Amino acid sequence: MNAAPALRACLRRGISRSYTPVKRSLQQLCRARTLLATLWLGLAPMIASAGCSAQQHAAEKLVDPRLRAQGVLLEHNAGRSRQGDLDLGGYRVSAFDLREEPQDVALLTPEASGRTRPGQQLQLRFELLTPAGARWTSACVAERRQPADHDLAAVADEAHEEIALRCTLAPLGEDPQRWTLSLAGSLDENLLGSLEPDDGPNTQADTDTPPARAHAVEVMMWRELFDLDLARKRLPASLAVVRGEQSEAALILDSPERAWLDPALDEGQRALVLTALISLRLLPLGLD
Repeated sequence: MNAAPALRACLRRGISRSYTPVKRSLQQLCRARTLLATLWLGLAPMIASAGCSAQQHAAEKLVDPRLRAQGVLLEHNAGRSRQGDLDLGGYRVSAFDLREEPQDVALLTPEASGRTRPGQQLQLRFELLTPAGARWTSACVAERRQPADHDLAAVADEAHEEIALRCTLAPLGEDPQRWTLSLAGSLDENLLGSLEPDDGPNTQADTDTPPARAHAVEVMMWRELFDLDLARKRLPASLAVVRGEQSEAALILDSPERAWLDPALDEGQRALVLTALISLRLLPLGLD
């Protein structure tokens, strides 16, 4: 009697019985992986949002309480913004152009010794399209220079570079009122600047309208700890503020961007302060 067929049948039954539990385990593993992937796809945006919220929490606390409670909130909801890719509550950046240029404009004060330090000069241009259809332009020149205490800053792992910028802002149109945004200082301290109207034609049709007034601009990158001047900490995300008689606008210089606008500002004033704040956001000077 030939035992080969019976032996083969026995082996097939043994292999089948051994394979079935393995197959079931693999199927369960695949289902578990599918479930985990589904959960991750659902939770990942929430985790990222929570991380961004935590990083921006300190900066948000520095926004004027009145502005934060009553102001118009604008948000960039398209994920992490790239340079020039910014739509802040319907205010959209276009015609973005950023380039490095030869250092032919001296924004920073030369050293008395005549010694030069490595630096960089940038030129930025963009347009801001408002929800009402108006267009504002920003043309900036900015300079960044290595600090005198470069070695000490490197050891402390802190940014001490000196920076300066000057931007010309204006709405597109005939004989527009132009504005100048200027800011200068060291990245190891909070920076103060101004947003001032240029001398020139003002197209306000209503002659009873008060003349354009200057604004103060501040970029807050550091906060004091325990109200001590000697104890401070770098903010995870910086805050830029425009002030008139009171805080009129604030922008967190971090992705996703969030801005608060005083509801009393008219459309032109909103476009002006946002063009100034977005100029600070788009210039890669280490302000964030």
